Amino acid sequence: MKKSKEFMIIGAGWGRTGTTSLKNALEIVNIKTYHMEECFKYRDAVFWTNISNANGNANRNTFDKIFEKRGFQAALDFPAVSYYKTLMKIYPDAKVILTKRDSEEWYKSCVDTIFTTMPDYPDTSIGIRIIFALNLPGMGFTQMFRKTMTEDAFHLFDGKWNKSRILKAYEEHNEEVMRDVPSDRLLVLDFSKGDGNWEKLCPFLDRSIPYGTPFPRMNDKTSFQFKIQMYSIFGFLFGGFLFGIISFLFLAIGDVFFKSIV
Repeated sequence: MKKSKEFMIIGAGWGRTGTTSLKNALEIVNIKTYHMEECFKYRDAVFWTNISNANGNANRNTFDKIFEKRGFQAALDFPAVSYYKTLMKIYPDAKVILTKRDSEEWYKSCVDTIFTTMPDYPDTSIGIRIIFALNLPGMGFTQMFRKTMTEDAFHLFDGKWNKSRILKAYEEHNEEVMRDVPSDRLLVLDFSKGDGNWEKLCPFLDRSIPYGTPFPRMNDKTSFQFKIQMYSIFGFLFGGFLFGIISFLFLAIGDVFFKSIV
């Protein structure tokens, strides 16, 4: 078995394929996992933008700063998944897990959820746009989303969102993983087909099955949409508050100035 803190799992599945459920499953069997949530928590946007600008080229010391030095043994979801090939070279003993689902189902799930959290997606709400414009998630996240997802994953370098282009990128990505990753190093999980279970995951991880613990089912569309609505409302109200303060100050200064010249 691997050392307790050695980096051991590379997620090759895009968001909305069960990565949050897999993250929770890995942590149940004591594999601390880096996910988009951790990217926000640690304010890692600039790090991933730099990785993108370097075309994914980096050495082990670079990634150890955000993975092993923080105790992470796995990385799933965006932004890390966009550079799974780099991670495979850097961590040659790590295994790869590809989470996937039907292409049309995946796209619809994205349209209903993660796409609407991206600053350059055409249908992103005003509230979410305000949040990014004010850098409320932290500095650099607007650029990180554009570089690591819109460009490096979806290949929308012209910024024009198109269903057929995104589906093509998704399907080609999955095909590439299944073609190029050695079979003894790869586990493919399609949760929609019942692959989300301990019996399939734990032997691959060299972990004992946690009998009596249900396999997690996390981050469903309804709960994700609720979070988006809350963020959007917050962004809209916060933006309105700032606009009100600025307008008040502008009027107050204007009133003082006007009185000073009459």
